[in-house]
Amino acid sequence: MNINGMTNKVDVINSIIDNIDDKELDTAKDSLNQLKEIEENEAEALNPEGKYILRDPLDSETAKQLELPMLELENEMTIGK
Repeated sequence: MNINGMTNKVDVINSIIDNIDDKELDTAKDSLNQLKEIEENEAEALNPEGKYILRDPLDSETAKQLELPMLELENEMTIGK
């Protein structure tokens, strides 16, 4: 990212605030449009079909490894350990 010399979102936002304070509205709008374009491109790259895909945060192998200890804890809670 490089928007008017700023290389991260926080700096871009602070620059936009400064531009608004200084009544440099065209520069502020330009920075906002560039930031918007970058965000849209990143979202497109992460999710090219434009759909949200809900996935189990644990892969199946990790889930299998956690399943038995969780069942054991649940059983211990039931019997009052």
